[in-house]
Amino acid sequence: MLGRKQNRSHLIDQAHKEIETMLDKAHQVFGIAWQILTEGAESDRLSKLDQDINSGERLVRRLVIEHLTLNPDQDLPTSLTLVSIVHDVERLGDYAKSIAELRDMSDATLSEDGLGQRCRDVQAKIVPMFRLAIDGISEDDEEKAADLMARHREIKAKTDSITADGIGNEQSNRADLMAVVVSRYLRRVSAHLSNVVSSVVNPFDLISRND
Repeated sequence: MLGRKQNRSHLIDQAHKEIETMLDKAHQVFGIAWQILTEGAESDRLSKLDQDINSGERLVRRLVIEHLTLNPDQDLPTSLTLVSIVHDVERLGDYAKSIAELRDMSDATLSEDGLGQRCRDVQAKIVPMFRLAIDGISEDDEEKAADLMARHREIKAKTDSITADGIGNEQSNRADLMAVVVSRYLRRVSAHLSNVVSSVVNPFDLISRND
């Protein structure tokens, strides 16, 4: 759906590369945010990276509009796809930043056992998915895209289980509630990565579907 690199116009190729750059920065934001949440780390890079991602979204939209103005009949499906998935990439930065913000919202911490450890396990599974997403859309690789989408289905099940166990247990404490919130953010990060690569294997009207 994204089109072969050698057949894309220069402007569309630029937009495509910008999305890859945004994904890389979202990966960095995710790592920094997790360190802030779990270790109390401090970093002034998170806000700058998030701003870069937001600027990248605007750039992609400008490049696509410029291309369609000059060549309305060329790369139309790819143009629509890029405009669709760039929002998912932007949301990756927002959800990662939200993970970091939890540190200041409560004195509860993410435990290293129980539900907290299960969140840590999920986070570890998400980390390599960023690289998989970048490679999947860069190489237009359906196998890598399908692999990532399958991993998201697994993460979806794991985070649903964390949520159910956290809110369904009368003995849950504040650390458990923190784990529930973290699990929902992790689920959204995984979902947006899945949405991005769905553009490699799905037609335009089914982008974001993961069947």
